[in-house]
Amino acid sequence: MVKVPDFVAYDSKIVMDYIQEFANLTEIPHPSGHMARMTAYLLDWAAARGVRCEAEPCGNVVMDVPASAGLEGAPLVAFQGHIDMVPAVDEGVAHDWANDPLDLLWTPNSVKANGTTLGADNGSGVAFMLAYIAHADEYVHGPLRFLFTVDEEVGLLGAAALDAKHVAGVRYLINVDGGGDGAVVSCAGGKYFTFSRAAKWEALPADTVIRALSISGLTGGHSANVGGGKANALVAAANALLALNQAGIGFQLAGLEGGDAPNVIPNACRAVVALRAQDAALADARMAGFAKLFRESYEAVEQRYSLEFAEADAPDGRALDAEISLQLARLMSAVPDGIHTLRPNGQGTESSSNLGVVRFDEDAVGFTCFMRSSSNYQAEQITWINAALAELTGFALEIPVSLSAWPLKAGDRLGEIAAQLYREQTGGEYRLTAIHAGVECGELAGKNPEMSIISTGISGGSGEHTPAEAMNFDQVEQGVRFLTALAQRLAEMG
Repeated sequence: MVKVPDFVAYDSKIVMDYIQEFANLTEIPHPSGHMARMTAYLLDWAAARGVRCEAEPCGNVVMDVPASAGLEGAPLVAFQGHIDMVPAVDEGVAHDWANDPLDLLWTPNSVKANGTTLGADNGSGVAFMLAYIAHADEYVHGPLRFLFTVDEEVGLLGAAALDAKHVAGVRYLINVDGGGDGAVVSCAGGKYFTFSRAAKWEALPADTVIRALSISGLTGGHSANVGGGKANALVAAANALLALNQAGIGFQLAGLEGGDAPNVIPNACRAVVALRAQDAALADARMAGFAKLFRESYEAVEQRYSLEFAEADAPDGRALDAEISLQLARLMSAVPDGIHTLRPNGQGTESSSNLGVVRFDEDAVGFTCFMRSSSNYQAEQITWINAALAELTGFALEIPVSLSAWPLKAGDRLGEIAAQLYREQTGGEYRLTAIHAGVECGELAGKNPEMSIISTGISGGSGEHTPAEAMNFDQVEQGVRFLTALAQRLAEMG
């Protein structure tokens, strides 16, 4: 058990127990993909308290708490959160994520880790569930189920693997991976699309000239934040190559690199282009025109970028076959990228796609896109488009991972019930939102279409997925009061 400093002191017993549970989680290494210790910890925790509990082969843990007297017939309410965390460190920090506990830095009302992520995402929700179970006899509630899922941060894998029997009888599911001043009621699903084609290399003739197309300093960012007119460096490079082709200039790619991850908008790339010497002057002029067109299109958003087309050397004196080079550029330019459709009410993005990373090596060339959509139909439309484009350009298409969407559910009142309770408790507004990102609710909703679901939680976490991550405990008491009262209201409504 981690020692919580004496100067961390709140009047509420459950808040102090929440803080203790939160601190205990930081002692157990639990980065995504390494869940065994956390699963074992939860099983031991439940056994020590006589809580009915079982673990799934993937590491998910399910705990059940019986109803308060007289509410045995109330609808089953489930709380759900994920038990993995993102492992990130400050530059120069050495941390063994398989074995080391976190080094905690405390203030009277907060905690952070020294040089690493803290795991408040979703330790804040897991700590609530454990504290609520431990204090369940002090509250009024119907039958409760607590779902602890693994590997959310790397593809919602635990939620996808959860046996549907664990939600078969659930009327209301409350995901606690959000903040406490509102709820998410819809989220996008997603698919990864990987395009590839065998590489065919050719030696360059003596009259070849080499140019490097370099783009850097674009805004980039998380692909869920696709609005605002941001440019994609890889798509821009492909368009520039097609501008050469449109002018009758043949080219071969001798190199291509860019992008950090499928779900990150590329802010830089570099393409090494082989041209015939006789086309060099026209290519330079054509690229200058492209640069002007690009600047005029993006000057309101992209103000600190660089786009250069300059002399360079060809690595190894060879380049990709001209036909494959052109088809790669065509495919990269044509695949859906950016906003695909807006929500029917006009409030935000319904579906989008992002060309995130390229592959350009000895054996194969290609790239990976990540699509987000809160509409299953629009997700399928993007899939059909990508499949058709792959076939037309001679590329193979694989879809290694698919994440379920969580569409808005007509007539679902759980969000409004929560909002009304929040207004009664605080006098404040409780925002109900649909987000263009993925949460586990999408995977869980498909296992029981009759469930009403919201994603909310305990406020106080900040800096998620970075070493600046911290957890402030000042709002824990209100968060606990709200979530436990919500369970009571749902039980008493029947």
